[in-house]
Amino acid sequence: MPRVSAIIPTYNCAEYIVEAIESILAQTYQDLEIIVIDDGSTDNTRQLLAPYQDRIIYLYQENQGESVARNRGIRLARGEYVAFLDADDWWVPTKLERQVAILDAQPAAVLAYSYSFAVDRDGKPVEFRGSNRLGQGEAGLFSVFERLVFTNFIANVNTVTVRRSALWQTNLFDPAIRWGEDWDLWLQLALKGPFVFVPESLACYRMRKPSRRLQIEASDEFVRQSETILRKTFAALPEDQTDLLRLQPQAFGALYHRSAMYNFELANVDRGAHYVEQAVQADPDLVKDGSTFARHIADEGFRIAHEKGDLNEGVAFVRRVFDHLPPEAANLRVYRADALSGIYATAAFSQFEQGNRRATLQHVIRSIRYHPSGTRRGLLSIGAQALIGGKPWARLRRPHRTGNAT
Repeated sequence: MPRVSAIIPTYNCAEYIVEAIESILAQTYQDLEIIVIDDGSTDNTRQLLAPYQDRIIYLYQENQGESVARNRGIRLARGEYVAFLDADDWWVPTKLERQVAILDAQPAAVLAYSYSFAVDRDGKPVEFRGSNRLGQGEAGLFSVFERLVFTNFIANVNTVTVRRSALWQTNLFDPAIRWGEDWDLWLQLALKGPFVFVPESLACYRMRKPSRRLQIEASDEFVRQSETILRKTFAALPEDQTDLLRLQPQAFGALYHRSAMYNFELANVDRGAHYVEQAVQADPDLVKDGSTFARHIADEGFRIAHEKGDLNEGVAFVRRVFDHLPPEAANLRVYRADALSGIYATAAFSQFEQGNRRATLQHVIRSIRYHPSGTRRGLLSIGAQALIGGKPWARLRRPHRTGNAT
């Protein structure tokens, strides 16, 4: 019996499928089987995979969707561990070796995951939400449900290796969910036991249209499906874990808040305001701490500025949010100046680290102008150094994210 079953669902992905197969064959860990479920491809996928017929299990089915294909692969799997790979992505050579070793060393863990990295349709690195590295975690073994219910921090199914015995305690991938079916499964597994994180980028995630991902996650349909996942999750809590119901208001609030931010980023201000309203109704605590809200908006604004290489884009985002807050969040409007001061302060620190004295000084002045009473000593220090010249203060503690926005 192979110890690992690698499952690849594919549909009209002839352009990339060979690269995916080769990345598995190049693994430093080779006690495995490769199961390819062709979900009704009409291109030349079958012909391209013919040379691999002695090294893979290939099954063709009528088109039924990715979840059905993955579930069929799981039912065929013989390995102790199951690992997933989408047909247009690939693994780095040590992916299975690292994750099998850590699962062997942590018998309580039901699932191992890692960072992944994003590329475009041609395989060139791309940034998504401010980074080329996708996923979040801390090295080690953790019970993750109370974090995972707020957001799918695993980010990429390609990074996961899971115990097959744990999968059989779940309902597998839900074919009725188009977006978020992996999050739904991870939540089921998180109730079965802890996850272990390997802090390495072990898999690729190909974004053929990076901007399309933001549009999907800002859509009403994406929110509706995420609501379904959360309702299913809380309704299925075991009797000995019903205390987790306390997280339900915050989880829905976090969902609506994320959607609001994505819509404000896309300048869909009416929909953004609508989801802020939804977020506050679900979790009124979201509007209790205006300073925290302002810092979050400033961070999001700078992240947008960094991605687009234009600080004005980030500032426009901050203004859109505060200009279109619904009545339910009216108390947050007074923190507009704090958020604008915050984004300029972050830009000042970023430019200071790059040795750009003129831009540093400009951003320091703008930050102070918006919120003079909240000016930090570090901000004044880099402003003074930018004015008179001097060596950058390399160990300066930054208030927010940094990047290359100007």
